[in-house]
Amino acid sequence: MSEDHTDRLPVDSEYELIRLQHGFLTRWSLPAKVRRCGYLLVTASAALPLVTFLPAAVRSTYLGTGPQVARLTVTTLMLGSIFLLGTGGLGLLALVTYRSRFETVPERVAWSLVGLETVFSGMGLVTGTLTVVVTLGLVSVGYAGPGVVESLRAAGIDPYRTGALVSVAASSTATFCAGIVLSFLGFAPTVR
Repeated sequence: MSEDHTDRLPVDSEYELIRLQHGFLTRWSLPAKVRRCGYLLVTASAALPLVTFLPAAVRSTYLGTGPQVARLTVTTLMLGSIFLLGTGGLGLLALVTYRSRFETVPERVAWSLVGLETVFSGMGLVTGTLTVVVTLGLVSVGYAGPGVVESLRAAGIDPYRTGALVSVAASSTATFCAGIVLSFLGFAPTVR
């Protein structure tokens, strides 16, 4: 089966041809990429329930009585995911808006759009995904028990170190809200 989808392109779509041949993650449309950035942000907000339902031994040893208000340094990664996925998603959304100005995109502009799409896709969907995975992974370590947490601490990785500026609840709420907004923007009628 051939991977060449150029026969499906509408007439006079040099931009789409350049995008398909030289772009990054081109199976997804730009609005779909924006929505995926939003979905990843919503996924990152799962840190709050993960911290809330940690085993009692882990909660009492590392988080005290209120794990939701703990100022874990891992929340910095959550805020980083808001920046990466938000910037990536909003950048892709800006490209959709800019692209809609042209009936036929000139080749020079098409190359610039494809390059910017690659940057924003990489920022949001690759680096943003990594921050979400690492954040949720570090928060979830406690489910393996206090022994695993102690092993990580002995290796220099303290998943429940405190000292961040914001609590788990605040960063999860911000992440969830940003994800919902970005997801809905991906469905906006102007994005079509």
